[in-house]
Amino acid sequence: MILSHQTLNKLKELGHLPRFAKVGPCSVDLHLGNTFAQLGIKQKFLFLDSESVYQHVQTEDFLLEPSKFVLASTQEKISVPNHLAAFVAGRSSVGRLGLQIQNAGFVDSGFQGQITLELQPSRKANPVESRHSDLPNRLFSAG
Repeated sequence: MILSHQTLNKLKELGHLPRFAKVGPCSVDLHLGNTFAQLGIKQKFLFLDSESVYQHVQTEDFLLEPSKFVLASTQEKISVPNHLAAFVAGRSSVGRLGLQIQNAGFVDSGFQGQITLELQPSRKANPVESRHSDLPNRLFSAG
């Protein structure tokens, strides 16, 4: 069951969501933060059983180059109550511009912190400038 805006507002009042969070009919808008990471070494092969080396950048403005894969985090720190779970979905309006937003999708009960996002522009167009953009939505569900 997806939670209503009334229930999401109660979670906000209880401190699970930031006070400034915008609650929609059944979701909460999250914003792109200022922490980004890219693979630091150009490797011909990437192995799943070895640790990847990332170059971390903290900036208010970040240019996403066409076809480059970037890790980012949400501006907001959240906490998911133990009796709930959440999932993150990209905004369709951003997807129509050619920016793919991926993540593990599912946020476990009891999670506290910022959500990691995987960003990849799919168009061979001008870079996308990010400035605390409204990129993902977070939806809560009850089992």
